[in-house]
Amino acid sequence: NNNTMSLRIFNTLTKTKQLFTPSLSSASLFTPPCSKHSRTECNKHQDQQQQQIHQQQQQQFQNVQPTVTWYQCGPTVYDDSHIGHALCYVRFDIIRRIMEDVFGYKVVQVLGITDIDDKIINRANEEDKDWKELSAYYERKFFSDCDALGIRPPSHITRVSDHIEVITGFIEGIEEKGHCYRGSDGVYFDVEKFVQDGHTYAKLGEGQRNVVNNPNSEGIQQSSGKRHQNDFALWKLNNNNNNNRDRDGDGNRTPYFWDSKYGTGRPGWHIECSAMASSLFGPFMDIHSGGKDLMYPHHTNELAQSESFHGCSDWVGCFLHSGHLTLNDGHEKMSKSLKNTISISDLLTQHTTADVFRLFCLQSRYRSDIVFSVDALAGATSLLERLKAFFHSVEEYKQGSTSSRPTAHCVQLTQEVWLFEDECRNAFADDFDTPTMIKAVSRLVRSCNKHIACKEVSPYPLLEASRCVKRVLAATGLHFNKEHQIGGERVQEQIEAATTATQIALDFRQRLRKLAFNDCKDDKQLKGKIFQLCDELRSELEENGVDVVDKPLR
Repeated sequence: NNNTMSLRIFNTLTKTKQLFTPSLSSASLFTPPCSKHSRTECNKHQDQQQQQIHQQQQQQFQNVQPTVTWYQCGPTVYDDSHIGHALCYVRFDIIRRIMEDVFGYKVVQVLGITDIDDKIINRANEEDKDWKELSAYYERKFFSDCDALGIRPPSHITRVSDHIEVITGFIEGIEEKGHCYRGSDGVYFDVEKFVQDGHTYAKLGEGQRNVVNNPNSEGIQQSSGKRHQNDFALWKLNNNNNNNRDRDGDGNRTPYFWDSKYGTGRPGWHIECSAMASSLFGPFMDIHSGGKDLMYPHHTNELAQSESFHGCSDWVGCFLHSGHLTLNDGHEKMSKSLKNTISISDLLTQHTTADVFRLFCLQSRYRSDIVFSVDALAGATSLLERLKAFFHSVEEYKQGSTSSRPTAHCVQLTQEVWLFEDECRNAFADDFDTPTMIKAVSRLVRSCNKHIACKEVSPYPLLEASRCVKRVLAATGLHFNKEHQIGGERVQEQIEAATTATQIALDFRQRLRKLAFNDCKDDKQLKGKIFQLCDELRSELEENGVDVVDKPLR
């Protein structure tokens, strides 16, 4: 695609909007991954068979379209996913679709699943279940929710428990660089030594702590195994021998600690994503994404340990961070820890549909926080219904029209469609500006509805406008080839109330227009003021997505 170079993305790492160009060809994705060996050992142990496979894959993929390598932090699977997660994953699904369907990139997206950590172990113990069964159950529910939301499946899935050797090998590579140490309860990344060796910590602008600013600062509590405040665990030792209750055999559970050269233990949180992403993409990836709450410490520490392992300063080309879904007029973040969540399954059975929620997501920039409310969902539902009504009106107009003669209105509408396509593409190219696209859609739909009411246009430019709107919305994951059932009694009540209020306003405006037309003939000043107020009300209604078509006054 000759237009792929026009895409500009806001990079959280540089805090700037930059031209996006994939740095890797498809063939370079297939470098033999580091597994249980450190980086130095990996370079020594690439046998002849691996090299032959690599060369074959290079030849197979050398002529395909530009390829984007993308690692996305996935869920910790210990509970139902909630609508805060839905916001994040739908937003990134929209971005992926635009990159693939509008700009022609081949996106290789890897989703990392945290299937072993403290939350999972604690929940398994509370419910007297095997942690592996628990995490597998919630992983299945997560992907079922993603499917219900219309999210494209990832190209690859990586699970922590399947990559223990990869992770321990990654730690060995960091140890070779001298950037970690062994504490009493595990292996820790040494941020101070990392900085002393010329690297930069906290590139994402978060987590500037005393350790970075003052290398001579005292360590934290002596009872902890780490030396300094910013240091973080790479490997957690099982010092309490509490893994015995989870040994295999005799009906007992799967062990959640593994043997390593550092002792029996399990990975720290941050190391898992660095190791899993590097096992597929090597020392660089184009995009790394997650919610903005992951900027510090997770992504900050990922960057540090990965740049240590690979000996580089640019492990990620572009960081994308999604804004939060908030409650209570934006004053409260939705979070499992705050116990204020709505599960995705409840959202889709009690509140709304997947298409309405996607449209709700499209009405804001992916980087911004958004307030979740019944009113907000009702607004998205109303817009979806107006779009469906527009498509239906165009089909009816085509069936009832007998004229195919081009008119000035046809030329005008054709020009509007051309401008619409350009505006939408420019919006997509400007850091995936979907709110601007939605405004362009609403504006074109209003114009088409006016042309339909005037009956002075042939059906062909209307049909082209309808096709263009559908095509643009399909690029974001919205399709109109099926019925959309409106879910949720509360949402339905709000829609009905809003529809009634809107109709009252329209009826009142029409009565004012008739009053001015029939009873104010002798008072031109009053007549002008009334018509001016009616025009202002029409503008306000149209800005809020309500189409107003004035009929001739008699």
